[in-house]
Amino acid sequence: QQERDFVKSLIDTAQLIIITIDKHCRITSFNDFAERSTGYLESNILNAPFKRFVPQDHWKEVESTLIHLKKNPGAVSQQESEFIHKDGNIHLISWLYSSMAHPSENGAVLAVGLDITDKKKDENKIIWLAEHDVLTELYNRHKFSIEFEKILTRSKRFNHQGSLLFLD
Repeated sequence: QQERDFVKSLIDTAQLIIITIDKHCRITSFNDFAERSTGYLESNILNAPFKRFVPQDHWKEVESTLIHLKKNPGAVSQQESEFIHKDGNIHLISWLYSSMAHPSENGAVLAVGLDITDKKKDENKIIWLAEHDVLTELYNRHKFSIEFEKILTRSKRFNHQGSLLFLD
């Protein structure tokens, strides 16, 4: 009992979403950080299908991964997928799925997730800033050159003509 409490304490203290999923793709455990990150209480989602928390257009990929893991004890898979937060917002989670070497009725797959939603937004903002003029919101010279080269290549391939007035 003391060892079990210690392990539960470790899992609940980890700053990662930690979920176990049974062979029927139902959630069998959900740590404290998962509750804080997703807005769901463990008591409300135990035995709920994992599918409920994944947007429909992403479920096939997630399901395929889970099926593979259930058939291959000890296998590991990494995947980014969307997760439906309790407030309805979509969060991007980087998952590391591990098939349990000795699956039980309560657990076949361990899912450890990190919410990377803000990181992805920041990365996209950095990319946008690298390609645009902040004042005009138009492409900057470098991005314009890249896009113009693409247009020229297409024009040559399809024998199109055009003109460009470039004021700097």
